Amino acid sequence: AGTSPGTPAGTSPGAPTPPGTPPETEVNTGPIAAAGSPPLPAPPPAGSAPIPLYRPEVALYAAIPMVARQIGIQQIDNFHDRQGDQSLLTGTGVLPAAWGRVWGGHSVTSQDGAANPEFDGSIFGMQVGHDLYSDTTASGHRNRYGLFLGLARAVGDVNGFALGFPNADVGHLAVNAYSLGGYWTHVGPSGWYTDAVLMGSSITVDPLSSQGTGAGTHGTAVTGSIEGGFPITLGAAWVVEPQAQIIWQNLSLNDFNDGVSSVSFNNGNTYIGRLGVRVQRTFGNAGMTWQPYARVSILRAFGEGDSTTFGGTTVIPGSIGQTAGQLNVGLAAQVTRSGSAFITASYLTNLGGSHQRTIGGNAGVRWKW
Repeated sequence: AGTSPGTPAGTSPGAPTPPGTPPETEVNTGPIAAAGSPPLPAPPPAGSAPIPLYRPEVALYAAIPMVARQIGIQQIDNFHDRQGDQSLLTGTGVLPAAWGRVWGGHSVTSQDGAANPEFDGSIFGMQVGHDLYSDTTASGHRNRYGLFLGLARAVGDVNGFALGFPNADVGHLAVNAYSLGGYWTHVGPSGWYTDAVLMGSSITVDPLSSQGTGAGTHGTAVTGSIEGGFPITLGAAWVVEPQAQIIWQNLSLNDFNDGVSSVSFNNGNTYIGRLGVRVQRTFGNAGMTWQPYARVSILRAFGEGDSTTFGGTTVIPGSIGQTAGQLNVGLAAQVTRSGSAFITASYLTNLGGSHQRTIGGNAGVRWKW
């Protein structure tokens, strides 16, 4: 978009304008630096597209949906990160077992789009859950139904396209999520499983730009997952397990005003598909059962893109399409007749689309009453 006739040059999205001027514009074809200000980008060659001069808050606020979705994905994660292993799901009847886990890591996550935001920080959380009911059929099929509570937080710095410069420091972002979820896990006689999870989250957002501007807002998210795996036994101790999973998210963030302009979000339904293979070995020692494993997965994100609107007129789009690869290594152990524990470490990197690097860890326990 170009500068509207009569609009003062250098106006950025959401900036105040003198009476009688048109709504805020997003570009400036002839910037003039004030005394003592940082250097401005060189003017574009004659005939080329103008350079947009977004204020730092544009990229900062555009990062909010991306980070909020990451919190939801890492809370849902996958069956083995939340429950350890199919073999640990023992006990039947009402309230047969409880579980809990902590998880966290460092993530660098970016989004392609007009503002190209990149979040660099920590995402971590905890969950506690309880199986409400479990049954086993005469043919060996097991069903388990339960609820869990979760708390998650993302905190870090954001870079993006601001004031004509790419990868500029635009501010700091903190996002919290308070979640309630339910699950149904079915395990077949041979160990194959299906796992369905539905989780609702209340979200709080606290952005602060490099210029000291910011305002908090709230939102909600609904995240669902359906996952399945089919173990193939190779000898007495080795298992190869192909897996498939689909994660759906719907995110809704409230509008707010940061004192410079109004800010609104339009975030639709997004999905992540995962195909993976897990290799596991089982052995016993000192009355305990140990199950080390490694898993390789390919993930594909798709769905409706994001848009963040400033002042009701300037729309900043963002894409969510990405392909990533993930490596997990873990260990599940039946420590006592009633108690079990599990731990995992993971590394994720983008294979296509926007840049992402995430290193994380997860540790949990289960207790059968």
